[in-house]
Amino acid sequence: MQQEDLKATEFDKMTCSYNLQMLKAALSYFPSGQRRLLSLLIKLQELQNTVRLFSSPDRMEALSICSAAEGVPKRGFFDILSEIKDYGSPEQKKAFEQFQQFIQLSSLYEQMSQTSPQNSAASPRESPTGAPANPSPDSDLGSQIRNSLPPEKQALFDSYRSLFHNT
Repeated sequence: MQQEDLKATEFDKMTCSYNLQMLKAALSYFPSGQRRLLSLLIKLQELQNTVRLFSSPDRMEALSICSAAEGVPKRGFFDILSEIKDYGSPEQKKAFEQFQQFIQLSSLYEQMSQTSPQNSAASPRESPTGAPANPSPDSDLGSQIRNSLPPEKQALFDSYRSLFHNT
């Protein structure tokens, strides 16, 4: 498992010391039998540090810094997504970014469709004269966004669009 760009979380920083990090870096220089035992000892020390973290009120307070304060609105799904994407693999990070872009486009589409002149003048299914409207396929903003995507992304856009909008 290649993880050259693995980023340490605040929790990792609180449960792992510089000494443990140096031991981890030196693992590859030990014979395989000793490497296995040393790896277990390192993880055991991290576990002990975690137990100490949760049993000490002072250190527990330091961990709560990551939490939202009382009275502050709870963070939502997209806030969590923004934070965790940096800890994933490059492929996961790319997928999270694409998902966020889609959600932003979807939100923009929703806002624009609610404020468009077509919606304020008449219902989307009727023309101003009362007859059924027959808009061109590209008159809809969602269709324009879809058509600007590469063909392999259009099916994904359609799937997400159907999840978020009953069209």
